[in-house]
Amino acid sequence: MPRTLLLAISLSLAAAGCSAGDPGGPSPANPAGPSLLGPVPPGASAAVSSTASPGGPAAQWHGTADLSGSWTWSNLETLKMPPFLAAALGITPEGANTHARCESAGTMTLIQNGASFSGTAFKTFNACETHGGQTFQQPQANAPLTITDGHVQGRNIRFALNSPTVTPCPHKAVIAEFDGSMAVALSGTGHCILPGHPQSNSPVVLDTPAGTTKTLSWSAVRQ
Repeated sequence: MPRTLLLAISLSLAAAGCSAGDPGGPSPANPAGPSLLGPVPPGASAAVSSTASPGGPAAQWHGTADLSGSWTWSNLETLKMPPFLAAALGITPEGANTHARCESAGTMTLIQNGASFSGTAFKTFNACETHGGQTFQQPQANAPLTITDGHVQGRNIRFALNSPTVTPCPHKAVIAEFDGSMAVALSGTGHCILPGHPQSNSPVVLDTPAGTTKTLSWSAVRQ
């Protein structure tokens, strides 16, 4: 496979913040654990509280919440890589599939129109470690991530977080905390359909799937 295509795939995985399902990874009930390669830079990690906000308990909210504005996000994801993708990321393949856990963080800006929203996001921090102890960082793509198909209903939101070459990446989340009608903390999960999968909309065409994906936890707090 041409090196340029391998690099494009690895960049697209980093851009989308995507990862593959890892049955041996941590559970969503306790997803974070210790940081893989040291603490996330201050302000980069989004800690979400499920407690009631000054505006009232999140569980009692009714209406259309305000999501517009600037946010800081973070996620914990598992990655299952076939050998060609592991090599493209500069690590030695660990069997038929290489399993890794990655932590990422960044910023995003949302624009809302009624119950619909869209926006852009950037990744500013990334640290990964394989089950075999190899550490690496996913390459940082220059292109921003796009947030599309956003919709809010009560406390529930859904959206797609896509890179130019990895799409679709559907996410679901709940509003964990309010300040009046303004959402100030989000918490959810997501996954991406990678190139080579029958449901992938990626312009990158592969004969061999680049893996499946799962984000164990995704969270955001308003800046």
